[in-house]
Amino acid sequence: MALVCYAIRPLVVLVFWWMLVDSLLHEDELQTCTSKENDATDTAQNLLHTVGLPRLTEVQRQASDGADIVETLREAVRLTGFKQSAVAKETASLFKLQTKRATGRVAYLIAGDAFRSSRRQLESSSCAEGSEGPQLEACQSQVNDIIKPLEQAGYDVSLYGVTYPCSGGEQLVRSLPDMYDGYMKGFALVERTNVTYGGQQHGWRAAVSQVMTDVNNATDWYDYYIISRWDLVTENHSTPEFWKCVLDGQPVARHFGHLTGYTTDSGWGHLNMDFIMVVPGILMANLYSMLLTNPERCCETSYMGPACVNCADNLNGDAGTTEAAPKVCPFLEASLRLSKNAPPVTTVSP
Repeated sequence: MALVCYAIRPLVVLVFWWMLVDSLLHEDELQTCTSKENDATDTAQNLLHTVGLPRLTEVQRQASDGADIVETLREAVRLTGFKQSAVAKETASLFKLQTKRATGRVAYLIAGDAFRSSRRQLESSSCAEGSEGPQLEACQSQVNDIIKPLEQAGYDVSLYGVTYPCSGGEQLVRSLPDMYDGYMKGFALVERTNVTYGGQQHGWRAAVSQVMTDVNNATDWYDYYIISRWDLVTENHSTPEFWKCVLDGQPVARHFGHLTGYTTDSGWGHLNMDFIMVVPGILMANLYSMLLTNPERCCETSYMGPACVNCADNLNGDAGTTEAAPKVCPFLEASLRLSKNAPPVTTVSP
């Protein structure tokens, strides 16, 4: 037990370690196109060695297989009263390194169904006839009206996409990276979850896991992570001034409602608050830990529940964030308007 307590002291490294074990045990759930098992193992071993933690082979003396390692880590988290705020403290030094760069970095994560045949919650069919045009429109809208304004605001933007194989039999999803004009740095197909409600939880976890696998050291961390969805289109062209305002350097996560000045309570009925969420780099390890250990606090799977709306508030609360989440940008309040462009109902060919 003393070894376990010692091993989790730098909690930010525990996140990467847990990510490795989870990915090795569930390769069918989180598949990436570029990462290899050996590369991931070497990365984790180097991280452990850098901070003076026991290497995986030493810990494996306490656990006969991967499942036991996971249980050992879970027990360590329970016994030590793991706090999300502790992760933020450990990652603060990484965040400070990021702010010294002349150009900021944004990871734009896209999750959920692509080529949707309907915008209805329980209709998950995709790649049906007529779905290619709306998807291309959504991709171009996000590139022209979100990604390029972010670049004009001084950020290098990398895209990471996670979606599911087509239910309609067409392999259109393979064409998604090319629709984003070279911005796509990581792309993966994952197996669809079997839950009736709350599929966003599965998609967000897969998307966050993908980017965290790609973040190997302090210089690879991003200043901000933006979680979005494939079927979003902008109703207007956001401006660099808007992104300079809302990406204000404060350690606070914000959902779509916060970005337009609403609190979570006041935003209900006005807009879909989980269309998009902005997470500063200093809180990303907290979010990843939440999605692994207590995902219902991020995205609920209950019928007619809030989905991922409460994720930002819970993330801020767990991290001890004191800054206000709602952001009011004078004269820029209407700078970002989003909607879904999938058909209202599934279109059936005659």
